[in-house]
Amino acid sequence: MGFINGLFDSILRTFLRMDLLVETVDLAKLQATLNTVMENLSIQLSANAPAGNFCVRRLPFSASQLLYMNYSEAIRVKSAALKSVLIVFPVAGGLTQRLNGMDIKVLPGDALVVSPGDRLNMQWLKKTEAFLIHVPDCILFRYWVDYFDGNAFFSVRFSPVLSCVKYPGRNICKLIADIMIEMGDVNSLISRGIALDAVENRLILTLLDSLRMNHPEETGMCAESVKPIYIKRVLQYIMENERENISMADLATVAGVSPRTLQLGFDRVYGIPPMSYVRRYKLVKVRHVLKTLITDNVVIGDIAAKWGFFHSSNFARNYKELFGECPSATVNKRLAVL
Repeated sequence: MGFINGLFDSILRTFLRMDLLVETVDLAKLQATLNTVMENLSIQLSANAPAGNFCVRRLPFSASQLLYMNYSEAIRVKSAALKSVLIVFPVAGGLTQRLNGMDIKVLPGDALVVSPGDRLNMQWLKKTEAFLIHVPDCILFRYWVDYFDGNAFFSVRFSPVLSCVKYPGRNICKLIADIMIEMGDVNSLISRGIALDAVENRLILTLLDSLRMNHPEETGMCAESVKPIYIKRVLQYIMENERENISMADLATVAGVSPRTLQLGFDRVYGIPPMSYVRRYKLVKVRHVLKTLITDNVVIGDIAAKWGFFHSSNFARNYKELFGECPSATVNKRLAVL
């Protein structure tokens, strides 16, 4: 714990010099401010708790953010289903998250991991200090596809508790400490805004790899062992006919089961319907083409049409929802390195 406490101390010293997002005794103001940078939250004082002081500081990147929170009184935080992953590292006090009917208590030395699709139902203890990493699920999926050679499926669900003392959680804490130390040096590349993209890239890659290693059986890396044979037949059919117009009837025929059975099977294994899987599969293929073309004479609509996306506005919307960026942004980033 001495190593981790030292890292946390360096992080906190620097966070105190970070941009102040809000400092208030007004819970309504706290909630409204946090809702401008995160998904909609509901914040309440715990029973019989007096009004307290609440402080939040923030280090924003282009697609993710680090936050520092200091709450003098106990509060309860709730939300709808998240479209992001949230990792909370308490450095004083602690918190409890209710998940699947169980209370998960997290104290300094561990971190709480809230997966996309989960709801916040958190009880922050009195005098709790914590730092948080917040990354949209579309960004995690984009990194999964681009850097881990991921396919159309990535179940962004992780073990709810990550040890900061053991690898890989220790690795994340050390990286964050290094980032914060450099942020505290006005002459560093990070402080001067020169290396922020590279820092964010490393942070998300380390985070994603660490979360996968912490609970690999819940990710797409280990899904093969739980796929029924009829789903394997469907996946093979999709790969062999990837540029064709595939319908639900086609998939059910290949699977040899009813459309309802196929739907339930995909929901159980992947958490999405069969046709959503097909759309994801094709979008991943389009992204690969956009990232690897060696010419600057690119007509995105023509490429999308080859994979069955004939409505440009629908294609662009679905692409951005999945990857967190427009197709043109993918092309522009590729052209920048040609």
